[in-house]
Amino acid sequence: MYGWRHAFSPEAKPRPEQERVTLCGQAVVLIDPSELDWLMPTCDTCMDRAKQWSQQRQDAIAERRRDQRRRRGWLWMTAHELGVWLTLGVLLAAPFLLLLLVPVRGGNGHHAHAGPGTLTVVQLHRTIRGHPHDFGENRDPDDEIIVWPSEDHPEPGWDEAGWIEPDPTPLERDLQRLLTPPVEDTYVGRHRLGEPGEMHPPSPSARIGLAEPISA
Repeated sequence: MYGWRHAFSPEAKPRPEQERVTLCGQAVVLIDPSELDWLMPTCDTCMDRAKQWSQQRQDAIAERRRDQRRRRGWLWMTAHELGVWLTLGVLLAAPFLLLLLVPVRGGNGHHAHAGPGTLTVVQLHRTIRGHPHDFGENRDPDDEIIVWPSEDHPEPGWDEAGWIEPDPTPLERDLQRLLTPPVEDTYVGRHRLGEPGEMHPPSPSARIGLAEPISA
């Protein structure tokens, strides 16, 4: 029984009885089945070498991929299941940590529209604690006792037309200040709201006391 002659056959030149020509005109060489005893181990050796080379190549590719994952450590960690949960935990805990580090501004007089020069509650409390005797229980800090007539001007003077001379008393100055408030710019600005009490100072209160009774 004959078969195909292998290219690795130790026989360099085929014998004449081994040469055949197929119907397609192709020249073939038949081999003796005994030559398969040498051919099969040779094929097994070649296959083993091919498998070893393929395994080495796969190991090299896997090692290269592991190196790339090590370089992208945090990216690989987020892609991992544990990394996803860790990322969600950090995102949820970030607002609470921010509140601990930076407390919310409130309750101390500061607000979003407080511009420079705004009086705060903290400043008021600090002023009252620093001067407790100036702020009695029944006394307004803006109150002022005016004695009339004053010692400097016991009797007001009158001109020929019957008008009082232009030498205003403290009371007249206070009335003039109340009747003619200072004119300020109407532009408030973005950082300040035009609320009552911010455009004009509060009107001072006054108490008038008579030093001497008025004679009838």
